[in-house]
Amino acid sequence: MFMKVVLSESQYITIMEDIKKEQYKKLVLGLLKTLFGKLSIEDIREEGKLYKHIIFDQNGEDIADIYLGGFGNKGCKKDLTLSMDATERLEGYVPYFRHKIFSKVLIDYVYDELGIKCDCVQYDYDFEREVEVDDDGEEYEYKKSNTRKYNVKKKKKIKESTDKNKKFLSNVMGIDFTGKIEQITSTYDVPMEFDRHFAKGMINRYLNNYGPMYLFELDGYEYLYLDMGDHEKFIDEKGNIFIENEIPERLGIDVMGLKFSDIIDFYFSEEDEV
Repeated sequence: MFMKVVLSESQYITIMEDIKKEQYKKLVLGLLKTLFGKLSIEDIREEGKLYKHIIFDQNGEDIADIYLGGFGNKGCKKDLTLSMDATERLEGYVPYFRHKIFSKVLIDYVYDELGIKCDCVQYDYDFEREVEVDDDGEEYEYKKSNTRKYNVKKKKKIKESTDKNKKFLSNVMGIDFTGKIEQITSTYDVPMEFDRHFAKGMINRYLNNYGPMYLFELDGYEYLYLDMGDHEKFIDEKGNIFIENEIPERLGIDVMGLKFSDIIDFYFSEEDEV
């Protein structure tokens, strides 16, 4: 006896999306095993202190480094950084359109091979070759790319606490950034209004050194936000820079002991990333 099951459109979409995720995971893992195979490792010390591991593929090629402690990106204990040659080889077979899933599969692969559980991943993508001419008329070719940094261990605030804070911000303070914060991971994501306010290559340097930027609107103007580590930086579409506490004060969140990074945690989710 067969039972007919009727799915709603949203249930069907969710199921199909889960299938696509599993297919993508298998594709990435299969590719990693095919291209790199059995991994080996070498410890690198500086003044007697272990600061990174070098990972070699089945052919003895250097494909990645694992930076330890304070030698990696901020907030990372074991920072897995793929070499540019390795990521360019990967990009020839599979696009990184699911950065979060790709990062987790990569970390699981390294753990299975080497027994080292990394918490962060960094790699380049969207490679382009460009040619420039120097003052002597000589041409030289170089590669451009974007850099992705991802912390797979970073947890969002506890959901119940987050919901209470969001409800308070919305009901009492009139603040609601739901669906209004966009993550910036490459120069192509930045609106043209901001182009004239940055020197050539500056946005990429920001992204490479500090991670993703975020775009939001406040009082009719667009702002770019960047967590610089020791301070928060805001740039509006007119080129004005705010590095003190002006934006949190304007929102009124400073009196709650909140920073704009908390707003990012409350309202932005990478779960929707494709």
